[in-house]
Amino acid sequence: MASIDDLKVHLDRAYAYEEEDKFEEALRECENAIELDPNLAEAYNLRGIILEDLDRSYEAIDEYREAIRLDPKFQDAIENLNSLELDLMPKQSWGPFVSSVTRSKWVIGFFALSIFLNLTAILSTYGEISLLSREMEGGTVTDTELIANDTRQQFIGITQLIVYIFALVIFLMWIHRSYRNLPALGVVGLKYSPGWAVGYFFIPILNLFRPYQTVKEIWKASDPNIDFTDNTAWRYVDTSPLIKIWWFFWIIDNSLDRFVGRMSRRADTLKGFIDADWISIISDILAVIVAVLTIIIVRTISDMQENKSKRLTMPWM
Repeated sequence: MASIDDLKVHLDRAYAYEEEDKFEEALRECENAIELDPNLAEAYNLRGIILEDLDRSYEAIDEYREAIRLDPKFQDAIENLNSLELDLMPKQSWGPFVSSVTRSKWVIGFFALSIFLNLTAILSTYGEISLLSREMEGGTVTDTELIANDTRQQFIGITQLIVYIFALVIFLMWIHRSYRNLPALGVVGLKYSPGWAVGYFFIPILNLFRPYQTVKEIWKASDPNIDFTDNTAWRYVDTSPLIKIWWFFWIIDNSLDRFVGRMSRRADTLKGFIDADWISIISDILAVIVAVLTIIIVRTISDMQENKSKRLTMPWM
């Protein structure tokens, strides 16, 4: 068991280092004290102060919350937490709450249309496979059949692309609106911004994980059932498995779609085209799954934000 003298030495050093702006050394002394006594609320509070000095505000909030959890009557930690939350709030004020229901309806409409087109593409591509297989096996395939097949495939492909572009643009507009609404719903401690919530979709490497993190943040912060008296309580809400499943299929589908494009361009035999078609069918199936999950997520988040807004304005509900 740690002696009181040892704990006092580490805390005194941490306070001294903090006064001298030697923040890394101060953090190490706090960690030493916590290692000796994991229930030492003062060490967590001090670590929060140091993290604030380092402009690591969200980590500081976690430290203050832990100090309060260990000692619910720790007034310094309570005041530090309240003060930091108030400091953060104006920095993340992006205007009043504006319903995202209209945008969500457009998103749902375009993704529903994309589902129909993907299912149509699956049937059309299967027809092309049958046609090419017949030709590969020595059967008779007329020029008229080939031209009709190519025309049909090109029309469906171009229509899919146009609808996908519109669906993506409207989906990103919905993300921007939904993220922008969060501070108006009493949320503090957001990691990103409405602009970056959209921008991350276009930045290589970051677009592999950051959009998932922003959508996860929107979902958690939109929950109308969290404690309204604690503006950072949303951060401790469990992430819905639906978000993880959606993003898994999103990444796989987009990667496979690019692979199909390269495979089709390089194909120079009937077998090569048939193989590319089978992969294309798998990609279209994944696109249907992504669209269905996107519709569910958009509808759920929009409903949660509407309910949360009503609860904030009409707390008796």
